[in-house]
Amino acid sequence: MPYEIQPIASDDWSRLGDQIMAIEIACFEPARRDTPEQIAAMLAQPGTIASIAINDNETLGYCLAVPLEFFHSLPWVAKDPEFGRRTTLYAGGLATLPSHRGQGIGLALKADQVNRARAAGYRYITGRYRVGLAEGMRRIAAHFGAQQAQFLEGVYTDDLDPKDGVYYRIDL
Repeated sequence: MPYEIQPIASDDWSRLGDQIMAIEIACFEPARRDTPEQIAAMLAQPGTIASIAINDNETLGYCLAVPLEFFHSLPWVAKDPEFGRRTTLYAGGLATLPSHRGQGIGLALKADQVNRARAAGYRYITGRYRVGLAEGMRRIAAHFGAQQAQFLEGVYTDDLDPKDGVYYRIDL
């Protein structure tokens, strides 16, 4: 199925929010799912880089990264050596509808994010994935050279196992 990658901004939330939330619900267990308010707040941050994969007005996937400092309450972010330097984006979401996986959409969305982050002068993209439950995300990050920055033992507190995560860094 053909698709197009399009940048999005805060102004697009009213038009795309329902479709992006449907993707969140389809792709993430509750412990990793963002609320509409959280996604809208991320999109509203200066320096955010976000995009969608779209086909015939249907959003098939989305990707967004926010300046690292937005996530100051996360302990692994606050300890990041680049925290406060405005050099790093934190990958706040990457998801493709399950019915459209295996078509390279996630990889194309992440490539767009990486290219736009470089063009904007960022040096790194960081993010987190859940060990054992986010293999696709791990593979996509690894494709762009992600390295483990920190192992996050017991970071997820829901009833699913495993509870561990990995905080990764992509050098741009």
